[in-house]
Amino acid sequence: MRTDRGCRVIKKAATTGGAALVLGSIDGRFAEDRALLPYGRNPRYDRHAIKTLAKDFAADLTQSFDGTATALWDDMLSIWNAVDAGNSNWDVPAYNGGLFSRDSQSNPSGAALAAMRLTDAEFGPALRALLVDTGPDGTQGPVDFRSLSVREFGTLYEGLLESSLSIAPGPLSLNKDGAFVPANDDEHVEVLAGQVYFHNRSGKRKSTGSYFTKSFAVEHLLDAALEPALATHLGRVRALLEVGDEAAAAELFFDFRVADLAMGSGHFLVAAIDRIEARFTAFLAEYPIPTVSHERGRGPRPRPLALLP
Repeated sequence: MRTDRGCRVIKKAATTGGAALVLGSIDGRFAEDRALLPYGRNPRYDRHAIKTLAKDFAADLTQSFDGTATALWDDMLSIWNAVDAGNSNWDVPAYNGGLFSRDSQSNPSGAALAAMRLTDAEFGPALRALLVDTGPDGTQGPVDFRSLSVREFGTLYEGLLESSLSIAPGPLSLNKDGAFVPANDDEHVEVLAGQVYFHNRSGKRKSTGSYFTKSFAVEHLLDAALEPALATHLGRVRALLEVGDEAAAAELFFDFRVADLAMGSGHFLVAAIDRIEARFTAFLAEYPIPTVSHERGRGPRPRPLALLP
């Protein structure tokens, strides 16, 4: 994938929506492994699933990719569109989280990616490298994304904001700070002229308005703001149970909202969800609500998630 055409396409994808492209591919596979997308439950979805592609890649690691077909890119766009807008035939609800939106005003990167068409020869090798890996025993197979936490998605996002892809205008070497610089005749060449290379991009985090919240700050915010609100909420639920109004208690139980109006990579919200789950589970162990227990026992069902205004 070092042809002039391939380099131009990769650079265009990277500069218009590289973070969305990489995160979208990983996010889709993670959602399939966590049963948030209907892989294995809906044959119509399975025909286009990212895991189906991963298994196909792993079964034939030497397969070549067509230089005119766009089947891989079209399948990926179909999945991203389903996550954003829903697909009733696939049993996928409209999550509408924004990452896959095609609206040019709210998500320029998503709109740019939707307007692009990468051939299988351009997209296939990169997608295969992302979805297939070698295990400890030397066996190659699809990457299992079930162990990837949502918090790690935030870390990936932060890293992508600080990075960029470029095409080397000439031979490049690394200086003592690890930055790419034009190579002298007597220096080791890390990147050949015309090759695509991955490098840091100073100031990207600030310019996008995305900031990483340190763990100690997240925990302090949870202790000082979330815990009192949870205690008040669950106290109201307990009061209804004590007067025998189980129906009202069940209705109120899930009526709890948290908003991060300056969300960057989602570290605070992920930690908040973990804390809420722990408190809710402990409460139900002490004060069982049969209706709520029945709802929780129905198994994983994808539900739309969105930021509160």
